[in-house]
Amino acid sequence: MEKIDYISFNTHNYELDFSDSSKKVFYINDYDDLIVNYFDLPPDITAKDDSAKSLQDNYRNVAVEAGDAIIEVSKLKINSYTVIKTIFKFKLSPSGVVYIGSYTIPFDKCSYVIKIQCPEIGTTGIRDSAVFELALRKGLVELSNNTAKGWMKDPYDENIDLPYMMNLSEKEEYDKMFPEHPLSRLRKYLADLEKEMKFDERLKNENDFIFGKK
Repeated sequence: MEKIDYISFNTHNYELDFSDSSKKVFYINDYDDLIVNYFDLPPDITAKDDSAKSLQDNYRNVAVEAGDAIIEVSKLKINSYTVIKTIFKFKLSPSGVVYIGSYTIPFDKCSYVIKIQCPEIGTTGIRDSAVFELALRKGLVELSNNTAKGWMKDPYDENIDLPYMMNLSEKEEYDKMFPEHPLSRLRKYLADLEKEMKFDERLKNENDFIFGKK
């Protein structure tokens, strides 16, 4: 068994497109993909510790450098292993976005990243427009000088003001209203994957990743 297979989950409904000792690519459907990576080197996580704020700051900085935004950054324990869950949104050209959700499992000298990417397809902006109108009626958004105050917010720190951030329509509470939206699809895939994730016994031989180690 290759080390990339030490972390497994149900992929029976997905089509394997590529596989080697460090990467596997699955087609979920015609537009959504699942990618599994095994990195045989120490993780490049620069958070000073594993607190929620440190992880959020670390991944927010990564997103900002690429001109993108965080939707979620959280630390989980799955089968006693530390797992960092992230959801980013990336701008597509000329319009639309792709949402990328990842589970990173860091060890001292290697790491695994399980990533699912879901792009907007067809007509874009339907969820944004519907929730924006709803937010206006509820007074959650205020139009002023061609700006919509309150529409875009960092998910963890209201004092942060960036050109591109999560918007109110991307809250999980709206997923049921728009089940075919890429973010709704992504969250469902991630929830299923999280329930099914299994760790091979041989991973117990790997030392834990120490956050903030120089």
